[in-house]
Amino acid sequence: MSDNAWTNRFAFYAASQFRLGNIVDAGFTASVLFEKYIEDELHAHGLKKSVNGDFLRDAIHQLSIVDRQKYDYDLLSSIRKIRNRSVIHNDDNFEYYNRPEVRRKIADDIKLLVEFVWKSLDGDRYSSYQNIDSIPHIHADMAVMGMREFFEDNRNSLTTNQNMIQEEDFDDLIHMRKHFLQLGGYLENNVLNGFNNLEVDLVSHVDTSSGYVWLAVNHRRQSPDHLRDRVRHSSVSIFATPFDLRISLDFGGEDVVSRDDYYKFLETDVAKLIIIDDRYLEFLDVEWYAFVANNRTASEFIVGKAFQDQLSSAKNKLLEDSNENRIITWERLLLGYYYKKSAISYEHISTQVTNIINIYYLFEEYRKNTLSRDNQLDWLPR
Repeated sequence: MSDNAWTNRFAFYAASQFRLGNIVDAGFTASVLFEKYIEDELHAHGLKKSVNGDFLRDAIHQLSIVDRQKYDYDLLSSIRKIRNRSVIHNDDNFEYYNRPEVRRKIADDIKLLVEFVWKSLDGDRYSSYQNIDSIPHIHADMAVMGMREFFEDNRNSLTTNQNMIQEEDFDDLIHMRKHFLQLGGYLENNVLNGFNNLEVDLVSHVDTSSGYVWLAVNHRRQSPDHLRDRVRHSSVSIFATPFDLRISLDFGGEDVVSRDDYYKFLETDVAKLIIIDDRYLEFLDVEWYAFVANNRTASEFIVGKAFQDQLSSAKNKLLEDSNENRIITWERLLLGYYYKKSAISYEHISTQVTNIINIYYLFEEYRKNTLSRDNQLDWLPR
């Protein structure tokens, strides 16, 4: 990823941290970024960084001489003071942080610092939101999660012969994540080596507040870090909660078009043939990304009137959420395999992942050939 792209992401990460109430973390991130901003501007104008005293004070003075309008001396000096007094050299303030008036003052100051850095380093995204308070909480959470996952320590402490998820593993999602890391390697070696340009995405972060662990297989996108855009694209996913495990198609929170296409696909003869030929496939209704609220045997459900009723309901709900510009946190009529908390082998999971990948391909083929979507199919089986 280019240096500017990383800087953009970190600037939005700082804004997102503040939006989520992580004020101290946002302040420290923005303080580092403010220093980087000043150093980059010095470099752009061929100016030297002072090695004596407060280099930021000297740098601001130099920049204000170069362009008084762009580098407003009073504004930059006030941001520098906030950085120094409210974040970097804030021991005295933190001693009284439990006082509401002190907490509010620190938060207000840090907000000015964060918004300045965000506007200066990630201008396009800042323009789209206008201010920190306009960032939807779910967008902020995704930005923070994505950054943390990129730097996640993915070293696995499981032994290589642990190729079976046991029932008790569902009781500890932190341990389950270790299984998912190892399962990712197993899928790379035993399933994805048969496909071009499909890869395991980063396994989701898990801590004691997490309700699920998620592993996604998706198309390798041509970006320097190969990160999936979790918000706008579909994947083949494995989710585990303390109660169950599912292997299914999955759609990003802003992927309205693919969902609408998927509902059309379910009415095609190709989809119906897939469903009728696999008695283990289920239709899954999902709430809040991971929690299965309803599951039905797909081959039985698709032939009844209830299927058409639910399909119509799902289309209407999708249209309503799209019109309201909401992040979509639910799924309806997802094709997948569902397992209550029980032992399950990597080999069995791999078989079902392969089946879902094949459905994924047929769905994308339908989108390309019938709906004229501009999607890539260069991950065909070798």
